[in-house]
Amino acid sequence: MKILKKLIWVALAIEIIVLLVVVINSNVDNMTLSKGEIYDFNTGWTITRQDGSSQKIKSLPYSEKSKAGEKIILSNTIPKKYRGMTMSFLSADKQFRVTIDGRQVYEFGVNDSRPFGKTPGSVTNFIDIPENLKEGIIEIEMTSPYDNYASNITGITISKRDTSILNLLKSNLGNFAMCIIILACGITLFMLAFIQAFSRQTRDGISYLGFMCIFGTIYFSIETKSLNVFYGNQTLYSNLVFLVLMLWPVFMQMYYINNLEEKFQKIFYILLFLTLTNVACQLTLQILGVFDFMNMAFVSHILIFISGMAILFSLICTIRKGKDKLFALEFLGILAFIGGSAADLIRTYTIHIGDFGKYSRFGMTIFSLLMVFVHILKVIRGYSASIAENARHMQMEVQVIEEKNQELTIANEEAEKAKAEAIAAAKAKSVFLANMSHEIRTPINAILGMNTMILRESDDKDILEYAGNIQSASQTLLSLINDILDFSKIETGKLELVQGDYALSSLINDVYHMLLGKAKEKGLAFNVDSNKNLPAKLYGDEVRIRQILVNILNNAIKYTEKGSVTLKVGMAEQQNTDAINNNKETKTNDCTENNNTSDIENETMPYHDNISDTDNKTIPDNNNITSSQPAKNIIITFTISDTGIGIKSENISHLFDSFSRFDENKNKHIEGTGLGLAITKQLTKLMNGKINVTSKYGEGSVFEVSIPQKVVSDLKIGDISEKYNTAPDKKKKKASFTAPDAKVLVVDDVKMNINVFKALLKRTKISVDSAMSGPEALEMIKDNKYDIIFLDHMMPDMDGIETYKHMKELEESPNKDTTVIMLTANAIMGAKEEYLGIGFSDYLSKPVQAAKLEAMILKYLPEELVTKPDIS
Repeated sequence: MKILKKLIWVALAIEIIVLLVVVINSNVDNMTLSKGEIYDFNTGWTITRQDGSSQKIKSLPYSEKSKAGEKIILSNTIPKKYRGMTMSFLSADKQFRVTIDGRQVYEFGVNDSRPFGKTPGSVTNFIDIPENLKEGIIEIEMTSPYDNYASNITGITISKRDTSILNLLKSNLGNFAMCIIILACGITLFMLAFIQAFSRQTRDGISYLGFMCIFGTIYFSIETKSLNVFYGNQTLYSNLVFLVLMLWPVFMQMYYINNLEEKFQKIFYILLFLTLTNVACQLTLQILGVFDFMNMAFVSHILIFISGMAILFSLICTIRKGKDKLFALEFLGILAFIGGSAADLIRTYTIHIGDFGKYSRFGMTIFSLLMVFVHILKVIRGYSASIAENARHMQMEVQVIEEKNQELTIANEEAEKAKAEAIAAAKAKSVFLANMSHEIRTPINAILGMNTMILRESDDKDILEYAGNIQSASQTLLSLINDILDFSKIETGKLELVQGDYALSSLINDVYHMLLGKAKEKGLAFNVDSNKNLPAKLYGDEVRIRQILVNILNNAIKYTEKGSVTLKVGMAEQQNTDAINNNKETKTNDCTENNNTSDIENETMPYHDNISDTDNKTIPDNNNITSSQPAKNIIITFTISDTGIGIKSENISHLFDSFSRFDENKNKHIEGTGLGLAITKQLTKLMNGKINVTSKYGEGSVFEVSIPQKVVSDLKIGDISEKYNTAPDKKKKKASFTAPDAKVLVVDDVKMNINVFKALLKRTKISVDSAMSGPEALEMIKDNKYDIIFLDHMMPDMDGIETYKHMKELEESPNKDTTVIMLTANAIMGAKEEYLGIGFSDYLSKPVQAAKLEAMILKYLPEELVTKPDIS
């Protein structure tokens, strides 16, 4: 790396040597634009005063005393060799006109009009000498509003016009360079001020220095006396010079007020007040025409000098205290500026004409560069201090964070310990609830089953009353257990949806018959109203939807003493399918022990898919919807209305709170835990649904549940309302036939459904075998000959249609030609044709009625096996 650095310096030295050789030894055409002869025209002049006295001038420049308003005439003879050339000279604060051979060829300030003030300004004049020069007599008539200005004359040169102009610019090249440097320093200082503000460093008035540099650029550019090459309003330039002189001290004072100690600040506050007073007075007197800026300029000069001396004194005191070494650089800068300004002030009051920024321009350039350097160091120092401070704060924060981390580690350990204890407690609770559920539900199911047979077969009025009470109490107990289990799962977040295809009519059937008995006991009308265009087959969690409806309907029946309870089923299209698609299926079933048990009350009690045995029921894993048609999405709506006691408006907002029961004194005879509606709301929310309640106290309530579902079949449910709203025949009927030698097989995945089927055929004396799945049924079909086989359609793993197809594929089966009847809740148009097209002999819709079941068996059972009762 060191060798490379040395090579860089060597390369730089070689380049410099090459450039010097090129400059010294080159012999090329001179392409300088300002080339051309420039002649001095400073001799042979005669000055004539207003009183008529004349005097020969040995050589220009010339300076003598003169009075304000006195006319001075300068005359000479122009040699003919200068014909067509241009004469140039500098004038300051005077009006004049030039005549050659008696003809006016130039004037300045004679006919000017100004809003205020008398200052004509300083200007470099370019006077064209005519080509047709005769005698060449030139007269320059001069007057000034100020003493000693009319008789002050600079040197005069003659050359070509373009040479004169370019020579003027060339002579000011260094001055313009210094003005550009000062301007660049001002812009840099503004940028540093912005950086300070942006980085939130302590502001030390850098922007005042920026303004000082900008004003300095204006002043020193005007003092080059060459701006009239670009723009010729000399009155503007003159006023700008005086305004800059007035305001210049303000920026110096404001900067050091921000940077020096308080005891020095008082001095600068006094100077600031005097400076601002000077600005106000000069502007007022100039505008009123009392005094001209030119007459008052000395005040601005004095304030600049005094401010500079105050700054130097303050900096010396500060440096002696060793406050900051950077103040030494500032001292050098301000010393250069004040020294140059003092030299120019002396020149201003002695020669009256010239570049009065000659030395102060140089001093200002040094000052500007030093101030930029100083403040770059200050900004860097500020950043360094900020970084150090931030590092210190960060270290402190790291220390605090480490302490917090230690606290959090301890807290996490305690939390983990508490979590482990909570998990253990929850697990113990779950195990306890599961065991209790199994232990309690098993005998209750047995009680309900046996009690059903008592209700069916007994004719004793008292026994039937006792059995009815047993049934009601058992169902209430089972409902309470289910609510507690569900609420426990909701609390622990283990309640999950298990989705699959289901028949809507079967769902309505189950709900209706689960609650019909309770409604009848209270003498209530239980109505079902459904849209006949509802889809026959949907995709969703049938078990949880059934639970929602049962909970709401059960409440409606409990809190209705007279009148009716109505279940209305409708639908609406859904545009956004995300709600459905996000309900991902789960392969496990954590929430199956949660539904009420339905029982048979009399002979005409329809057969239905009961959900009491969902403990043992395996929900099909339907990851794909089994439909050839694209799945549509609807919102299925269940509206439950009653004519019960209603709900007070102030209680509706608490209706779905856990363990909430209202009007306890009035309704204390009504059983329940207060969990049903809380569970209902959670289940609805889990399925992205909504539940709304409207109620009028004393008149009844309306619950509306809306749940998004997928449609998996274009078949319609049809009109199923009539069969639910027709009161069943309560009269016990005898069997229409007996067939003790007949043998049938019923296949259903719900044990209770099989028991009910057997109970319905008990009086026909038919031998009934049962299977709870398709594979089990196939094994029995291989080994046994049946007269009729009843297959449930919707079964897990292998449904009725698949079972039928596998049965037909069996070789050497004794049931090749056996009648197979489909059991289905799909009471829809086209269902019969679909099943017959597959090969089923017939189908029987749920709810199965005893009369229809017996009629179906009579239709397909061989006559030799049937014995009809003797009517006589």
